[in-house]
Amino acid sequence: MHRNRFIGLAPLLFTTTLATVAGAALAFDAAKVEQAATTRACPHCDLSGADLSGKNLQGANLQNANLSGAKLSGTDLSVRQLEKSFLPANLEGVNAKGADMANANLRGASLMGAFLKDAKLGGANLSGTNLTGTNLKGADISGANLEGATLCKTTMPDGNPDNSGCK
Repeated sequence: MHRNRFIGLAPLLFTTTLATVAGAALAFDAAKVEQAATTRACPHCDLSGADLSGKNLQGANLQNANLSGAKLSGTDLSVRQLEKSFLPANLEGVNAKGADMANANLRGASLMGAFLKDAKLGGANLSGTNLTGTNLKGADISGANLEGATLCKTTMPDGNPDNSGCK
């Protein structure tokens, strides 16, 4: 009789466990999101699934950060002007698979070796960015400004390489 009660609870326990594990897989550390927003430096941070929409991250160092599934729509990741110099945002090697970066300002940012597969970059300002070795396969770049962007060993949305900017 006790065995039958356990069998009846098994699907509930399985579903609860599965939901907990799935939620943990997309979890990010809120302190790291705050760190990225306030200090503009969070290299190697796990920001997967984080909502950074509309934030001012000019000149941010997010090198090798995990931004997969992150929301960066309207975020300013452009060059930051300092007193006598310019500081480009460092997004080298970032994993932003499926990230929403629509209308983001990435002007002058370094995205060398970034993994932007299936990212939403529609309307984004990518002018002057370094996209050397970047994977854009499946990404939506409709309406994006690529003027002056370096395309070298860049995998374009259709999966084909673009080496037009290689020297």
